[in-house]
Amino acid sequence: SFFRLSQSFYCTDRAHSVFVRVREWFCPLRRGEAAEDMAAEQSEPNQFEQALLTAAQVIEDQIDDRLHELDKVDDDELERLREKRVQQMKQDQERRTQYLAAGHGVYTELSGDPREFFDQCKKSTRVVCHFFRPTTWRCTVVDKHLSALTPRHLETKFVKINAEKCPFLVERLHIVVMPSIVLVRNGHTDHTIMGFDEMGGDDFPTERLEAVLLRHGVIDQRD
Repeated sequence: SFFRLSQSFYCTDRAHSVFVRVREWFCPLRRGEAAEDMAAEQSEPNQFEQALLTAAQVIEDQIDDRLHELDKVDDDELERLREKRVQQMKQDQERRTQYLAAGHGVYTELSGDPREFFDQCKKSTRVVCHFFRPTTWRCTVVDKHLSALTPRHLETKFVKINAEKCPFLVERLHIVVMPSIVLVRNGHTDHTIMGFDEMGGDDFPTERLEAVLLRHGVIDQRD
């Protein structure tokens, strides 16, 4: 079967590794030795051959043990595992469809109307909202990173709002630094990332921001 063939290849690799180590230990290059020493060595029992036989026996025992374990996995168990995997794939696809229907997967700019912001927070369990100012270059950096993260994390809604167009939200959410990234979970503001301090400074990779968002629980760990 495929499982037995895979195990055979695995054990063959193990055998090769053992043989190489045995050869390196028992058969060092003996350059410069006298001819009489070599003759004396040939008269001794062949330790290399004995080591190979021992290693082969160990590997054979490992193969037998593994095959015995595989024999315990019957067809019904394999079918149950397959069905469980199929159900998981269906659930993942249903969630993906729901996320896309809610506008996830696209980094969207909101109008600045507070009602639109609160509506997004009601529709999605987790929201990442970037408050930006067009003249602030660091906001452009955040846009680049969030644009890259949006399609990676469909479980989260990514949006941005021009802070100059929504003074009510700026005051309500205590936005005092540009850029500010507001993290919302279950309809409540959970945390605000102000500036780049949490990412370690101006020059940071997208993965650094991703790690910060993961730490605050607004995105899931990728497989």
